[in-house]
Amino acid sequence: MTTPPPADMPAKKAARRALLHQFEVLRKHLLQVFATPAEAERIHKLRVAVRRATAAVDAFAPCLPRRTHRRARRTLRDVRRAAGAARDWDVFFPAIAGWANTQPDAVRPFADALLGWSASKRDSAHLGLLGLADVHPAGMDDTLDDLVAALRRPKGDPSVAALGRERVAALQAELAAASEHEPTADAEYHRVRIVGKRLRYAAELFADHLPDAEKIDADMRALQDALGRFNDAVVGESHLAAFADHFRKFHPAEWERLKPGADALGEHFAAVRAAERQRFHEWRTQSTPHPAGAAD
Repeated sequence: MTTPPPADMPAKKAARRALLHQFEVLRKHLLQVFATPAEAERIHKLRVAVRRATAAVDAFAPCLPRRTHRRARRTLRDVRRAAGAARDWDVFFPAIAGWANTQPDAVRPFADALLGWSASKRDSAHLGLLGLADVHPAGMDDTLDDLVAALRRPKGDPSVAALGRERVAALQAELAAASEHEPTADAEYHRVRIVGKRLRYAAELFADHLPDAEKIDADMRALQDALGRFNDAVVGESHLAAFADHFRKFHPAEWERLKPGADALGEHFAAVRAAERQRFHEWRTQSTPHPAGAAD
């Protein structure tokens, strides 16, 4: 960790420090993943590093030309998506194995078939992530060079503390708007989850200049806990549907034998979604980003 900048440090100077630090950490995690692309924990840490680097790029966007900011975000997005695809399978595979251990023996053929299919998908996602080694870390180094070279004083030349408070306040308002009403579709839950992530990492970046940084962090961790499991169930349903389509198309006779297991897993995902929707409802009624007294 770098020493936090003093509150009165100009935003441009703080931006340089933050970008250099976050991209250095990101570079380290990229190299670690490229060295051992099948290690799930390293992929998870890479995703976190990408999100923190993105938080820094977005927080200091007022110090950057719009085109430079967009280019950097696209580069980070490509890495985040590749790591996210691999991470989804890293989460799905052990979750199915654990679920199968709680099921009757009749479900075992279905579970074995799903695990075998998932293993091949996971390997493909890991290979896709490893393919980024053709571009990075050199490409990420170039992105950092472009960002640092393009830094300029933002309008009004605010301090890092002022810029940080403004960024966090904007994200709090965005989260309040996204959660003003109870979500009714998966896309709406996803939107709340993503804004919550952005708020968490922005508050972390400026923690020394926010009086309520610890509370924001605790609130966002609770939100991510509920909506993270909700999202895992949504992704799981998507993987299950793809598996079912594959077997119905290429192994129709075998599918009839496996279908009861698929139905049982579908019920499991539905139960997880319902439980996490309730947890989100409880978070929403208690959390400060949600406007008090707003009607659904």
